Amino acid sequence: MADAETPSRIPADDKRRTGAIEDIPDYEYICVPRALFDFTAENAILYESLEEVEVWDKYSAAADAPETKELLFLPADEHPEYKWVVMAKAAVLQVKYERRTTYCNPDSFDMYAYKDFHGYGIHELVENLLVDFDAAFLKKNNKGLEEMWVIMAAMGWWFCEGEVMNGIILDITEQISDTMNLIGAAFLESLNAIDLLGELKPNSKFRDLGLIMSLFLHWPDDLNKSYGFEGKYLAWRKFVVAYMKKAGLSADTGIFGTDKLIAKNDQNAEIGEPQPNRWAFASKLKTYKSRNGKMGGRKYDITQWTSEERAECAFDEEDILAHVPKEMLKNDGLVMGSG
Repeated sequence: MADAETPSRIPADDKRRTGAIEDIPDYEYICVPRALFDFTAENAILYESLEEVEVWDKYSAAADAPETKELLFLPADEHPEYKWVVMAKAAVLQVKYERRTTYCNPDSFDMYAYKDFHGYGIHELVENLLVDFDAAFLKKNNKGLEEMWVIMAAMGWWFCEGEVMNGIILDITEQISDTMNLIGAAFLESLNAIDLLGELKPNSKFRDLGLIMSLFLHWPDDLNKSYGFEGKYLAWRKFVVAYMKKAGLSADTGIFGTDKLIAKNDQNAEIGEPQPNRWAFASKLKTYKSRNGKMGGRKYDITQWTSEERAECAFDEEDILAHVPKEMLKNDGLVMGSG
C-alpha cells in the first residue's frame, strides 16, 4: 500500500498544484493562465508592433508570475472575478488535440509524405471533434450538454492557440467551407441548448460562456484576415453576437478586442425562442456526410502508422519512433515539437 508521501495519496488541493489535472472532476471549472492568443490580439489592436518572440516573452512572464501560478487549476468558484477559466476536461481535450496536431505533421518526424498532408490531418482532427459532438448532441433531454460544451470550448481554444488555421486551408475549398458551416451549426446548437436550460445569462453555470463566444468570433475573423475566407459559411457569427446580447454578456467577458468583433458582426440577427434542433445541425451533418463521405479517423496520425510505413517516408529511411513504447503512442502520450 502506498504511504502518505506517494502521489496517489496527495490531497486533492495539492494535486492541482502538481499539475495533475486528470484528477479534477471533468466538468469543474478551473483557473488557467491568460492565453497567448489574447496577448497576440492585444498586440495587433494596440499596434504595439511587437515581434512574435516579444509577444511570447510577455505571455511567458505573465504565466510564470507568482500570482498566476498561485491560481493554476484552482476551482473557479473560489475566484469569481477571474476570467480565464475552463472546464478541466476541455483543458485536457485541448492539449490532446494540440499533440495530435503535431502527430499529423511530417516535419515533426523528419519525413515527407505528400503536399498538404498536414492540412488534411488537421481537417481529419476537426472532423473527429464534430463526430464526438454529434454523439453528445444526440443524447436526450440535454444530457449531453456539458460534453457538447467541453468539445466546443476545447475547439475554440485549439483553433485560437494552435496552428490549426495555418494548416487547414487546402485545395478542397468546398469541403472546408462545409466544415466551417457545420462548426457554426454545432456551436449555435450548444448556445441554443444552454438557452433551453435557462443558463444563457451573466451568472451562468457555464462560467466561460462569454469567453468561448468571443473565441468563435475571433478565429473566423483571423481566417478572413489571413486567407480572405468569408462568405455564407461564416455568416453564423451574427447569431453568436445575438446570443451574447441576449445573455447580457459584456465584451469584457471575452478576449481582447471582443468589442470590435461584436461591432463587426452585429446585424441585429433574430435567434428566436430556444427549441430542440434550432440550428439544424443534424440535417447539416447528414448533408456533409453525403457530400464528403466518412468523417474523421486517424489516417493522418503518423504515430498510428506501422513502423514500416514511417520508415518508408523518413528521410533516413528509419522509423523515428522505433523505440517509443506502443502504449505511449496508443494513449497520445508522445510530446513532440511542431517541426
